Amino acid sequence: MKAKHKAGKSVVNFNRYQYYATKAAKDEQAGDYEDAISHWALAALSANETNKVWAVARKKFCERMQQRPF
Repeated sequence: MKAKHKAGKSVVNFNRYQYYATKAAKDEQAGDYEDAISHWALAALSANETNKVWAVARKKFCERMQQRPF
């Protein structure tokens, strides 16, 4: 018997960058910069060049916010 998946959701189409970037953005919004740093680092590993630049920039921003918030 085949496992049932939600409509439109496929394991084959899993986007690792989007998954971790979304988690990182939610962590940032919640003020959880430590987790956001980890998630941005993981997102950068799976990103194309444009998204990698973004993920690294967000990671650096979170590191700065963790040390010295506005």
